[in-house]
Amino acid sequence: MFAFTNTSPAEACVTVLLTSGCDVQAGVYLNSFDPLNITNNYLGDSGDSTSGASPGPQSCSVTVPAGAKFLVSVNEISAGAGCGSY
Repeated sequence: MFAFTNTSPAEACVTVLLTSGCDVQAGVYLNSFDPLNITNNYLGDSGDSTSGASPGPQSCSVTVPAGAKFLVSVNEISAGAGCGSY
């Protein structure tokens, strides 16, 4: 999980670009992430993994309110695969 803050005085369009040699996917959340309910604070996701139907870099764009924290979650598609770089 990676945390960032929109430090601008206006909402911002943020693009997340994920590149990896293993199979991972990114999701973006506003302010906090609840692993027991992944729909809470959900802003968007890449729609596919880096080795999915359209292999290669995956991206998504979300709108983050002024001054808000947002979190980028990177998840392995096969749990325990050990993806160390992305």
